[in-house]
Amino acid sequence: MKMTTKSTNDGFFLDDITGIFGIDYKIELNEAYDYQSNLLIHFKTISNGDLRIKFYNVTDFNLKYIGGRFNCLSSVQITKHNSYEKEHQFHVDDYENGMIGFYCESYEEVFDKS
Repeated sequence: MKMTTKSTNDGFFLDDITGIFGIDYKIELNEAYDYQSNLLIHFKTISNGDLRIKFYNVTDFNLKYIGGRFNCLSSVQITKHNSYEKEHQFHVDDYENGMIGFYCESYEEVFDKS
């Protein structure tokens, strides 16, 4: 996965994303045994690889223009959002077309277990 750090050093762009392959939205128990919304997004990359990122404690989730055979997406950025609310620590959005956008508390890349 290629990530380009923004010049302000508070986030990054996902440079080789070409589209969304799948979305898995679940309400799950966190470590404190509270329910929270989590989102796993499967992205396709330029090299036809797969990238899966899980976002934790998702709020204000917006999804537009999804459906059909292709869900092109090439302008995703994750930025640190200075907020006192724990679920608003990061802002994820498609900065060109507004296809996807939400806030989350944390995120991680998910790898297949071998």
